[in-house]
Amino acid sequence: MRRAFRWFWKTGMLSTFLAGLFAVLPIMITVVIIALGVGFLGGAVLSAYKFGAEESLPTAGPPQQQAAQGVPPEANLPSPEALSKIPALESVTSMDPDNAGAWTELGNLYFDTNNYESAIRSYKKSLELNPQNFNAREMLKQLERNLREN
Repeated sequence: MRRAFRWFWKTGMLSTFLAGLFAVLPIMITVVIIALGVGFLGGAVLSAYKFGAEESLPTAGPPQQQAAQGVPPEANLPSPEALSKIPALESVTSMDPDNAGAWTELGNLYFDTNNYESAIRSYKKSLELNPQNFNAREMLKQLERNLREN
């Protein structure tokens, strides 16, 4: 290894190599920055195209509030996908009742299907198993607040 370095040093090849490297380095950095910018903009355009910019998301709250906000009544209907996932997660929680993540996900699905009482039970079970679960705690607060307002 030392011989190769000495040869590079004596023949002046090391300085030529370093000069070439430093001449190309700014170009390489510029290409990387441009590639990152194009990737970022491409991702932003793709996500806007994929999710739709004018698509409005339903807001949380009772149907009366949603109707006043202009959300169509069909936005309250549970999705068939969420309904199909509930039995599988119920079996997961029955086989592994100490799985806090499964209880949280089950609570989310119950919430998405407007089954608020079951969602509250699932979130409470998740919090019993993992008191640090921020998602379950916040969803439980939101559900209890919504039920008090109605």
